[in-house]
Amino acid sequence: MKKLDVEHINMEQTLELTQERAGLLREAHKLLDLAMDEKRDLKPSEESRFNECLGGANFLAKRINSSKGTHDRGYSFGFSETIWSPEECRKEVAGFDEPMEPNVGRQVSGPISDNPFPGEVRVLRHDEKLAARGGRGGLSLGRLVKGIVTGNWRGATEEQRTLSAADSTLGGYLVPTPLSSFIIDLARNQSRIFQAGALTVPMESSTLKLARVTGDPSASWRAENTPIPASDMTFGSLELRVRTLGTLVKVSVELIEDAINMPELIENALSQAIALELDRAVLRGKGTLEPIGIRNWTNIQKIDLGVNGGTLTGYSKFSEAVQKIAERNGADTGLAAIYAPRTSGAIDRFSDTTGQPLVPPASFTSLRRLVTNQVPTDLARGTAGDASEAYIGDFSQCLVGMRTQLTLEISRQAADTGGSAFRDLQVWIRCYLRADMVLARPEHFVLIDGIIP
Repeated sequence: MKKLDVEHINMEQTLELTQERAGLLREAHKLLDLAMDEKRDLKPSEESRFNECLGGANFLAKRINSSKGTHDRGYSFGFSETIWSPEECRKEVAGFDEPMEPNVGRQVSGPISDNPFPGEVRVLRHDEKLAARGGRGGLSLGRLVKGIVTGNWRGATEEQRTLSAADSTLGGYLVPTPLSSFIIDLARNQSRIFQAGALTVPMESSTLKLARVTGDPSASWRAENTPIPASDMTFGSLELRVRTLGTLVKVSVELIEDAINMPELIENALSQAIALELDRAVLRGKGTLEPIGIRNWTNIQKIDLGVNGGTLTGYSKFSEAVQKIAERNGADTGLAAIYAPRTSGAIDRFSDTTGQPLVPPASFTSLRRLVTNQVPTDLARGTAGDASEAYIGDFSQCLVGMRTQLTLEISRQAADTGGSAFRDLQVWIRCYLRADMVLARPEHFVLIDGIIP
């Protein structure tokens, strides 16, 4: 790190210091992300380097701020000479953003997960995490539940320390935000629509308006000294309006006390329930209480297999679907197909008249093929009652708006008309999030409708 006269730092040096500071913060973030992905705390060597990066970033921030003669709260880390614990470091880093250029004419502050500039919407790919920058650390929902139930926090001191809410009127607890985001990320990892390429749009309010292209521009050749012909590029708007998706899990106290694998089971059960319902709603939702799914979205393309449905005997319908998307200026690569296990099995058994397996065309082999039971196989189709469907599309045009804070509540006293956690010696875990879905380019999706055995 260069030693510079604080009172004589020019713009070029400010840029250099800012880039150096950003590099230190990125390195600190990577250490946290690695520990989170491996579900552990920072190793001693990592913790030492983490402190060095954070201290160095704070030192540089003070130099940059002093050179400007202003205090930028986006740089305020409360640095001290003491060595912080990993959790304290996480809180310091999680609270502030890292500028990628000199902070001239604007303030950079707020949580890392926030967008640095007003009006910008940050979307997440399947491999990006809501919790990545917040730092889950070694927290475990299962250990938290077990500690609350048994009162024994051995091996769960971090969970006990980060319990973020007092008893509610039902004697329950609100789960810390890092764990809530982690459950959402688990659900996204298990969800077929996100594996297909759907993007997550973190929402900070119940509604969010987005722009979309409704008409592509055209280009024209021109002669010298003649005007370029005008071409209209038309835009429309999309609105994400969150709906509530919830699940309630009832677990016996005995099972929580005795089963050594209960922590993993609780996390997986909750995330899988959310993932399955997200898949169903995004593919087949009917609106009102749930999102409008791809099947019911206006202007998607369809391949109809007939009044009474039809049997797939080859790859031609998938080839036709890819062609339809390309004809609407869509991509011919990076597409995905989602269908039922029954359809997947039928495709595997495609054969010619001699019984030899059919060789799939490039249009099919390039598809990211995903299977889910959320695509039904008992749909009514004319005289058939066992029809199914397949979804082919550019799923990066599917935007799933999601309130970033999923709410998890744990109670030993909750009750409903069907029973009582207190009376039945159970723990009830209520989990809910708010989400919605829109298609930016609905014409880049094709529904193959009426697939029968």
